[in-house]
Amino acid sequence: MLLSSAIDRLVFEQQIADDVRARASGLRVQIVLLAALVPGLALYLAVTVPGMAETFTTPLGRFVLVPVAALLELAGILASRRLVNGIT
Repeated sequence: MLLSSAIDRLVFEQQIADDVRARASGLRVQIVLLAALVPGLALYLAVTVPGMAETFTTPLGRFVLVPVAALLELAGILASRRLVNGIT
């Protein structure tokens, strides 16, 4: 009876671990999709709104706005990945 209880516990722990890994994998996909959304919107606006494209080509846009946006995007991705990896 003790052996059966131990085996049941190990099977349950394995199922829980598999469930956590599956959910973390789904979170990783969401992180990538959300990270691609912001640059995609910026590109869309640059193509469809002439004023936005002009802003991105000014020195302020090239040397401040775009690099800061890229750094913030990268920081968000890294923080999200760290959080998800901490769960698993």
